[in-house]
Amino acid sequence: MTRYIIIADGDGTRWGDYLGIPKQLAPIDGEPIIHRTVRLLRERGVPEHDIYIIGRDTRFAAAGVRLVPGQGYQDERGGAEKFLSSSFLWNPHGRTVVLYGDVFFTDEAMDTIVSYGTREWTLFARFGPHPHTNHRNSECFAQSFYPEHIPEHKEKLLYVRDLHRRGTIKRCGGWEHYHAMCGRTGRRVFLARPSAARNLGRAVEIRDWTDDFDKPAQYDAFVRARDHKVTVIIPYGGSCPHRREALSYTVNRWRSEYPKWPVFIGDCEGEWRKGVAIMRAAEEAQDGVLIIADADVWTPGIDQAVSLIHRGHPWVKPHRRFVRLTPEATREVLDGGDIEALGDRPQSWIEKPYRQTPCGGIVLMRRDVLFKYPPDPRFVGWGGEDTSWRDVLKGLVGRPGQGNLTAYHLWHPSKVEIHRARPSKRNSPLRLRYKRARANRPKLKELVAETHEAYRDS
Repeated sequence: MTRYIIIADGDGTRWGDYLGIPKQLAPIDGEPIIHRTVRLLRERGVPEHDIYIIGRDTRFAAAGVRLVPGQGYQDERGGAEKFLSSSFLWNPHGRTVVLYGDVFFTDEAMDTIVSYGTREWTLFARFGPHPHTNHRNSECFAQSFYPEHIPEHKEKLLYVRDLHRRGTIKRCGGWEHYHAMCGRTGRRVFLARPSAARNLGRAVEIRDWTDDFDKPAQYDAFVRARDHKVTVIIPYGGSCPHRREALSYTVNRWRSEYPKWPVFIGDCEGEWRKGVAIMRAAEEAQDGVLIIADADVWTPGIDQAVSLIHRGHPWVKPHRRFVRLTPEATREVLDGGDIEALGDRPQSWIEKPYRQTPCGGIVLMRRDVLFKYPPDPRFVGWGGEDTSWRDVLKGLVGRPGQGNLTAYHLWHPSKVEIHRARPSKRNSPLRLRYKRARANRPKLKELVAETHEAYRDS
């Protein structure tokens, strides 16, 4: 059994009252940092009763997770005390993992920590600057230890605390404790330059987007860098020259207007399965915001919809208006015409603009949402896959954030004419199951479980 303790009991002096909230509640990708940590643990199968938050602010609380104040040690600036105050929770029968409550963990970092199998006292940290921001300091993220390490762990915490109290060192935080655990003594435990930390052993380096926030400037720099962490996924299949031309147009628009956003094109072997194509491309994407866009659809101003994700929406429907262009208008666009100007002319419409279903055309979501609720790969060809995925997301995640943009669909001939309200005959039985389950969460969860099983079997 592993016990996870999230430390959120520091004084936050360097953070101040920035944003009017403690730093542990600062939002990244629309989610408070400490709540993200709890979610990542739960998603990896950690029972709620094995997760504890050390803190006094009731806003830290997460459903089913115990929020408890630190015990037994003074609340003083310096660092060691906040870790010592969790000692009554250290696991005497198995592994203990202590996580910093002001750290943004990536999925990959949490995988590394949760699955780590070496029975040794271990620090999870970054040595050197952050790879994506201007944050130059090395940072500690988590500690892992077993019952036989508890005496040494506690002894070294007390040791660096006493050095700090005597004025021998200026700080007694995670790095000083780590140096003591690696055999350093006296002044040599003090890390004078946080950017100069070195791996002395007993450590696993995590070098990705994971980061710690002590000052508002660090947080702001991270958010600015994170805002650019968007990936475009385009599911595409077939050999139609008209669709290939549309794909070329949309890919060029994505890359020219948003050069910092990587574009991945997903395909699949054999019969067309949109879900397979999406997930294949998503495997290449890093943690962050995903834009899943049909190859023949362009939506100007999509960055406005990305901001809805950062404001807390797990998924977003960016467009309120869907315009299907005629073959003639499409040709003008492909030849360099202004898609918005052409799309505003009624003579450019195949039909009156309408509201497209969520998941049709373009949809945005966090990467973790996609991998938890992927589109069903059992839908073959076209028809029923978008509306069924919509039913799952609305039923289990909630209504999408609604953008106010216009999506423009480039014309191409269809092999099979499918009415938008009805799936193909082949997909009808599966679509009917989703339709009947959309107000029934247990049934939707069963369908999601079948979807994951289908991917494992494919």
